[in-house]
Amino acid sequence: TDDDTLTGTKNTVTVDKPRKAVTAEFVKVGFKLTTQVTVDPDLLPGFTAEISPPSGLYRPLQKVKLTVTPPPAGFQVRWRGTDKDGIVDPINYVTMTQDTQVSAWYEKIEVKYYAILCGVNDVVGNYPILNYAEADASQLNAALLQRPEWKSENIHLLLGRDATLNRLRLAFLDLRARMDLDDVLVFYFAGHGFAATDTSPYDELDGFDEYIMLTDLEVVSDDQVAKWLGALPSHNYAVFLDTGFNTASATAELSFAPRGLGINVPKPGDDFGIDLIPHQTLFEDGTVFLADPNGMGVVVTAAQGDQAAWEYQELGHGLLTYFLLKAIDGSADQAGNGNGWTSGEECFVNVARNLSAWLKDWDQIGALPADLDQQPGIFDATTAVEIDFVSSPVQGSTGPRTFYIPGAADSIQQIIDVARDGDLIVLAANVYQVGGLVIDKNITITSANPDDPEVVAATVIDCSNTVERGVYFTRNAGPGAVLNGITIRNGTWTALPPETGTYDGRHIAGGGILVGYLASPTIKNCVVSGFRLTGGNAVGGPGVDGDDGGFALGAGIYCAEESAPTIINTTITDCHVVGGNATSGVSASAGDPAANPPVAGSPVAGRGGWGGGARGGGVYIAPLSRAVFRNCTISGCTATGGNGGNGGNYARLNGLDVPGGYGGLWSDSSYAPWQAWGYVGDYRYYSGSGAGVYCEIESEPKFIECLISGNQSRGGMSGRGGTMPAGQDRQQPITAYELPSYGGGVFCGEKVKAEFVKCRFYDNVAPKPSTNYTLSSSLGHGGGIAFERSSSIVFDSCSFRRNNASVGAGMYYLEDFPTVADCNFIANNAYQG
Repeated sequence: TDDDTLTGTKNTVTVDKPRKAVTAEFVKVGFKLTTQVTVDPDLLPGFTAEISPPSGLYRPLQKVKLTVTPPPAGFQVRWRGTDKDGIVDPINYVTMTQDTQVSAWYEKIEVKYYAILCGVNDVVGNYPILNYAEADASQLNAALLQRPEWKSENIHLLLGRDATLNRLRLAFLDLRARMDLDDVLVFYFAGHGFAATDTSPYDELDGFDEYIMLTDLEVVSDDQVAKWLGALPSHNYAVFLDTGFNTASATAELSFAPRGLGINVPKPGDDFGIDLIPHQTLFEDGTVFLADPNGMGVVVTAAQGDQAAWEYQELGHGLLTYFLLKAIDGSADQAGNGNGWTSGEECFVNVARNLSAWLKDWDQIGALPADLDQQPGIFDATTAVEIDFVSSPVQGSTGPRTFYIPGAADSIQQIIDVARDGDLIVLAANVYQVGGLVIDKNITITSANPDDPEVVAATVIDCSNTVERGVYFTRNAGPGAVLNGITIRNGTWTALPPETGTYDGRHIAGGGILVGYLASPTIKNCVVSGFRLTGGNAVGGPGVDGDDGGFALGAGIYCAEESAPTIINTTITDCHVVGGNATSGVSASAGDPAANPPVAGSPVAGRGGWGGGARGGGVYIAPLSRAVFRNCTISGCTATGGNGGNGGNYARLNGLDVPGGYGGLWSDSSYAPWQAWGYVGDYRYYSGSGAGVYCEIESEPKFIECLISGNQSRGGMSGRGGTMPAGQDRQQPITAYELPSYGGGVFCGEKVKAEFVKCRFYDNVAPKPSTNYTLSSSLGHGGGIAFERSSSIVFDSCSFRRNNASVGAGMYYLEDFPTVADCNFIANNAYQG
């Protein structure tokens, strides 16, 4: 028409061309609003409610105010069909964009708990397949459903092929419609992550957005998850991401696999988590990006932004999830504010602390990949408010419980996992073929009669043919964690081969019992026997120098740094540590470029690598440990150092004589100092020491009424120097020699504070020379005990009998001032002292 804005029944059109079409249609001048309010008479008997305005017509885009009768105390209003259905007040609004039906009803004020849990092992395509991501999500689901506040209908569990982008989006949309302002969301993801160049909105200081990977290579960015969270009615959410955004190499021989793909991001702390809470990013050009996805949440990430996250076969979990499941079992709340609820913030503190201690222990025993460094991160919108998301288990009023095995379960570890502090686990007399028991709470594990040696001998944890060590006490094991009247026996382990790109032998530690970092358990009436640890042998690397063997520490009992175990009436016997062997240096050579394949030459001759040390066949006490041994026997244990490699031989190259290399496990302070080669001390520190007990520097052990008998330390063999030009002796050492050893019974290092009260040192050996060549007759030092430069060492009412050594049969010390009171030295035998 001439005026299409007219809305009456008449109009005008000017026909100014041969054909012209006019269309008329009927349209609404208002939208119908239907309102209703309902009251459940069983919930609110006698209560009546009204809603205004009543149903009627309203102009398009008109914002209508809705009001219902205020609810009684303890109740709230729920809405459907409004602009914001999450509002729980008696006043709400709806904007008329179509015919609309609005419903209101009343419910008890109650925080509801919702979750979206995703786990993806296989993203499909040419990417590493994970083993435990889907199981992790499933087990977290099961753990939440054990608590009364969690309902299965409130959890979206997306596993494997079900974890699609569309289903994840629909899950957030569902919760957007169902949640209100005080509800709580848990969002959890386990699987692969990666980083890629930042896209709009440009908010990443390091220039990279982070993504989680779903099935079929579908991806979700940090910005998208932030939008989904921001659209929820509630500001209360706890996010847990058991994934990393960096790549790393899988280590099949160590049973670790990384959760993370793609490029390595350049900066830590600028990762997925920060985009899910309010934050600002200040760029180098002075511009600022402000983000406020939704107020109050907390995000816990498995690793820092520049680290990979890992899963581990022996735990059967991602590292974050393994400790998260333990945290929500009540331990995080107990260590936190103790309000009966576990918060995301408490989980982070608990997980970070325990994961750090576990990594420290696993690194010490030689079971971690060289590049594994995982530190959980937290991004907390407001530290003043914690996001409680799961109640702590009700301990009940029945007191400690008693479990009997066999009977309660097939697995000892199953019962340990369900036990609570103070519970008792009784093992029937039997041989339990098991290793890797983890005790992380204050429970007692005992035989049927721990005071009867025959019962103790018949109640056996046998570690034969197991990959895991015997018993591991974590940092959560205090004095109330008790192992009583059990025999732990038979484990033989050799350090794993070096990882790709490394050539030194790996260290190994901890056989029968591993007392972890900060752990302080009580071990009494036990027998630890038949364990053997061998340090890793070096493998030939690309360098000219030989590579070094690995150390072996604490085959019977290993007491980690800052641990404080109390060990009573326990026998440690027949336990042995052996250092790994080194490789030889490369001989100087012109090579043979014409050979097929060509033979590479070397312009110098390499020195031999150093063999690994062996410390504490029976017991190893790490720095700052305050272990106490009372009425214990440590007997029949050995510590034998590894062998050094030979030096490479000389050659005449380009008219010049290139000298041979030095043999391994040899140095001379005047012209070939060990410091120049990066070692921690002279070659004697790479020998066998403290066959019964090795007390590391700065440890503070105490021994009361203990018998230390029949133990023997022995050094390995040095390498032999390479050949030299005609008329010259070999490079040093001319002849391979047996290294000196220290402390057949006990060795104490520098700055140790040790006390021995009423102890007996009998029949221990630090050997005299025999058939092997030695540099001097002073081969074995301190048959009973050897120590040097201690902070304080006291011997009160001790007895030293029938010990043998080259020097100091009963006792040998260097630059020290021991206190020796009321002690007897009888029938000890040495060349000197």
